[in-house]
Amino acid sequence: MAKYISNTLREEEVNLTFIYTHNPCAVRSIQATGFKIEKMDESDNPLYLIYYSDDKEPLKCFLKVYSDSFNPQNDLAAIMTCSDADKNCAVVLCAEARFPIRYNDLKGYDG
Repeated sequence: MAKYISNTLREEEVNLTFIYTHNPCAVRSIQATGFKIEKMDESDNPLYLIYYSDDKEPLKCFLKVYSDSFNPQNDLAAIMTCSDADKNCAVVLCAEARFPIRYNDLKGYDG
């Protein structure tokens, strides 16, 4: 993945699309790594703003299928962030590259 990002950055912006099954721990995990997160509403599918830089616009994140029109439709890298996403999204048609990060889906550990 590092080689893909490095090579792409030389030519253009990098579009990383994280594909996962919904888990409420995801927001806490991202916050724990130091990102500032702002929850924009209290709906069943809230919009989150993730701030990663002082001089860049925040990422707008919400639960959606990878083919949602909000996402880039080409020139992206699909990052499969759990075993469930890796298994159930075997092909991401619009992706230039696909990178599985293999760990067991956290749904199996919810109490």
